[in-house]
Amino acid sequence: PLLSSARIERASYNRRHRSTLRQLDRWWLERGGWRTTLEFRENHSRSLEGRLLATESMWVAEAEFEGRVIAAIERSESRAWARLASIATA
Repeated sequence: PLLSSARIERASYNRRHRSTLRQLDRWWLERGGWRTTLEFRENHSRSLEGRLLATESMWVAEAEFEGRVIAAIERSESRAWARLASIATA
């Protein structure tokens, strides 16, 4: 076969493992009892004629614990989780 089942399983494991590493701060928040969400937003800047001039990507991470809600907005998901984790522990 083109791809062996062992290679497919290893690729699947690596993909899941990298995802966990990127969101380690989220994992710690959830282990601490926080409920978390992550949202991607993209703002478009256009000229008066409607031509796209620029896009601004941002990640919004939010967490809730015992009625307390916190949020962080950053350009990458890992930075958003890191900022949220620092807010939660402050």
